Amino acid sequence: MEIYLVRHGHSTGNGGNQIMGWTDHPLTEVGQAQARAVAARLAPLGPMPVICSDLQRA
Repeated sequence: MEIYLVRHGHSTGNGGNQIMGWTDHPLTEVGQAQARAVAARLAPLGPMPVICSDLQRA
């Protein structure tokens, strides 16, 4: 079994050395590009189960 751990991309809360915790900050344009890049990299592996936070940045 292989497990892939992916952290959320850059979000609006990443600036200013903030601790975000469960604050719901959306992804920036950079973060959205990072998410697309991860999706493209994982797509060839086919369908797989995903466990994900319900926060916008995830």
